[in-house]
Amino acid sequence: MLLKTQNKKTPLGDSNLARHLVYASLLAASAFHCKAYSACVTTTGPGDPYNPASGESVSCSSTAPNPDPQRIDAVAGASNVSVSVAQGAALNVAGADAVRLRNTSTLTNAGQTSAAAGFAGVSLAGNGNTLTNAGTITGGTGVLGGGSGNAVVNRGTITGTAGAGVSLTGGDSSLVNSGSIAGSGATAVQFGAGADSFTMEGGTIQGAVSQGDGVNRAVISGGTITGAVTQGNMPDDFRMTGGQIGSLAQGDARDTFFMSGGTIVGAFEDGDVATMTGGTIGRVDMKLDNNIFDMSGGTIRGNLVAGFGNDTIRLSDGVIGGNISVSGGTDSLTITGGRLEGSALMSFGSDTLTWDGGGTVLGRIDMGPDSDTATLRNLGAAQLAPTASFDGGLGTDTLTLDNTQAGGVARFVNWESVALQRGSGLSMDGDLVLGDSGTGTGVLTLDATSTLKAVPGTVASIRAMTAGQLASVTNAGTIDLTGGSAANRLTIAGNYTGNGGTLKVDAVLAGDGAAADRLIVSQGRIGGQSLLSVNNLGGAGAATVTDGIMVVQATNGATSDAAAFSMPQTVKAGPYQYFLYKGGVSAGSQENWYLRSTVPVVPPPTAPADPQQPAPQQAPGAPVVLPPAIVLAQPQQTPMEVPIYRPEVAVQGAVVATSRQLAITTLDTFHQRQGEQSLLTGKGRWTGSWGRVFGETIDNRYSGGAAPQLDGHIAGFQLGQDLYTWQRDNQHQDRIGLLASYARAKGDVRGFTLAQSGALSGSLDIDGYSLGAYWTHIGPTNWYTDAVALVTWLSADMKSRDGMDRSTRGTATTLSLEGGYPLPLGSRLTLEPQAQLIAQYMSMNGFNDGVAQVSFSESNAYVGRLGLRLKSTFESGGRLVEPYLRANLWREFSGTDQTVYDGGAAVPTRFGSTSLQFGLGVAARVQERVSLYAEVDYLTDVSGDYRQGWTGNLGMRIRW
Repeated sequence: MLLKTQNKKTPLGDSNLARHLVYASLLAASAFHCKAYSACVTTTGPGDPYNPASGESVSCSSTAPNPDPQRIDAVAGASNVSVSVAQGAALNVAGADAVRLRNTSTLTNAGQTSAAAGFAGVSLAGNGNTLTNAGTITGGTGVLGGGSGNAVVNRGTITGTAGAGVSLTGGDSSLVNSGSIAGSGATAVQFGAGADSFTMEGGTIQGAVSQGDGVNRAVISGGTITGAVTQGNMPDDFRMTGGQIGSLAQGDARDTFFMSGGTIVGAFEDGDVATMTGGTIGRVDMKLDNNIFDMSGGTIRGNLVAGFGNDTIRLSDGVIGGNISVSGGTDSLTITGGRLEGSALMSFGSDTLTWDGGGTVLGRIDMGPDSDTATLRNLGAAQLAPTASFDGGLGTDTLTLDNTQAGGVARFVNWESVALQRGSGLSMDGDLVLGDSGTGTGVLTLDATSTLKAVPGTVASIRAMTAGQLASVTNAGTIDLTGGSAANRLTIAGNYTGNGGTLKVDAVLAGDGAAADRLIVSQGRIGGQSLLSVNNLGGAGAATVTDGIMVVQATNGATSDAAAFSMPQTVKAGPYQYFLYKGGVSAGSQENWYLRSTVPVVPPPTAPADPQQPAPQQAPGAPVVLPPAIVLAQPQQTPMEVPIYRPEVAVQGAVVATSRQLAITTLDTFHQRQGEQSLLTGKGRWTGSWGRVFGETIDNRYSGGAAPQLDGHIAGFQLGQDLYTWQRDNQHQDRIGLLASYARAKGDVRGFTLAQSGALSGSLDIDGYSLGAYWTHIGPTNWYTDAVALVTWLSADMKSRDGMDRSTRGTATTLSLEGGYPLPLGSRLTLEPQAQLIAQYMSMNGFNDGVAQVSFSESNAYVGRLGLRLKSTFESGGRLVEPYLRANLWREFSGTDQTVYDGGAAVPTRFGSTSLQFGLGVAARVQERVSLYAEVDYLTDVSGDYRQGWTGNLGMRIRW
């Protein structure tokens, strides 16, 4: 086709004319609706894709030209522009920002957008714009947001070649990153003043993130920021659950911090209210304001420092590799778990430390100057052991152990008040120094449930910091010096006051100077009221001759109140009971306290006593009271000792003597057993059987040792059987038989116990089971000879007044030879002289009475009797009746039984007496083959041991 213009003709073919007119009209229509410029086109509206107006959308594809060298710059004032750079598309602009949006517009980049240095890859020049990047943005500044309220979501790469990767300086903007952002300098992301939001979900930011001033928020859940995160002034919030950042500075104002994961490689600074449940921080420096740091997990590799103000730090789990430090202010540190590998360093101000239930501190605790308070609660010694020291610092400081066990007492320094409460225990493995260089001294207080415990082999002290000042100890609990050595010493250089507390000591209960733990009070005063508890370390008991066994010592002018100590428990060893006495008998011992098993008795002075000063009267049951020690200590006098036997000694001392009497009462005499010579008739086998019941009251007093006294009775029964009787023509008769008996001796025992004569000591109950044999010869005129051998098996039950109940067994072998010769005084009256000799051998088993091993060393005993029996004979109703009177002189030949304790100390019980016995009786044949006999006697001593008693006997004989 040939087309000519300027009025020149143009020949056209008819067939082509219509077709070209259609093409022309289509071109015109296309030009009207869409203006096309290489790769970018407007998809809505007729505008220019490189200068979109409000409401227009631009789409850039990978078609040629690609990369597109033209910039996209929304017209001035344009809003709601939408630009999309597709994957594979590229904008490579020189001399201008690659993309610039004005207001409330959006850019979605999946391709590549770049600008030269000095220009931005993307410029968000107005307000409220949104950039979503999944591709690559490069520029002098990668993304520049000059307006406010702009939002960037980066999942791709943003790079600033001559500035920040992302710079949102207009304020109130946000950045969400899971891609890569880098700048040319130290700062990769820069926010301006305003309420900005930064979220790091992943990816990498090479450089720092600065949020500037404003109420900012940062959330880190993944990825890596190689530089610092700074939030500037105003109250900011930071949350980290994962990822890694170089450091964090929250700036001024009241900021909040939460971390449950991730890592802050360097420092976390300028925080105010921080919570850490996990993750890792290089170090923490919270600087100014009233800081709060609550750590329940994670790790701080270095120090945790809180600045000036009233700071609060709580550690319940996690690890702090350095120190916890607070500056001036009223600060609070609470540890309930976790691990502090450094020290807890408080500073000026009235600070508070509470360590409760868990956690470990490897360094020291230093409360710093001013009046501070520390409480160690619910802790064990193993938890506290790694801590190097507990230092109250200068000021009036208070340390409380609350349900806590602690050792290493020398670690506790510069405390003016140390209190143990709720079952706490402090092991005295060194010296406890109270007070500081300013206050000079302090006080240690134990409540009723707490214990100050000695460490075996340790000589420990409680003293004041300043020489010459007095420390004070108030004890309502227990000072326990026991440890199995009886060599522990605790010195209080000051005052000791008992508030109903207890002092426990080990002692070898023996004689004077025996080993014992000791409380020593120097210079001060021993006052209040305390109880002494003594544990015997194998002492077998011995008589104390002078001072006794020292348990409390007052030195360097210290004094003691008379009622400062008492010993409610009974302390026994061997045969002795020990009592606690203030003051000894030697010079300089008046303020000390001793255990003694004797009461020193000083002979009366030669000068007559002042009649106006009567001797003091002792209350019943009380031990003998020492006279003033200064009198006892006079060297020209020789004191004697009155032993303090324990109550069991008197009861045990009566066992052998009472068993002996029970056996003799069971054997008794021929007439008590058989009745009368005239009743012994018949011959051959099984000629007769007999039986009797008998009873006797006992009031016996023995000498030596504990001088036991028995007030009681013996009761029993006896059965006998004649086995065979020989009746000779010359009227001589012999009969042999067997007998069996049971008897019980029961009574109360008194004795010389607890340094008192006749003190009630306990009770004794002895059962005796006997078997014996007898031979009786009767002559023509009814003279007789009777021999008996009796073995008695004994079971003795001993009870003391102190509640001790023990038993033992033994045997008694008793042999008797007796004879009598009746002299007629008329047809119905005869006088029968009698004589009897009894020999006894005793054997009692040893036993342990809970205090000592007790054994007996028994003497053989011999008893003689001379008697007269005046008898009348008559018949009444055809029955033979023979009443009589009798008198006996009994002689128990002297001997000594020994009660031996632990194979050592022996307490003698001496026996031996001469007694008169008077009685009356009757024998009667009530039937041809049945006879009865009865007798009543009274016995009283005439020399030797005191003996009083009534005897009753009732018997029956049956002839078969």
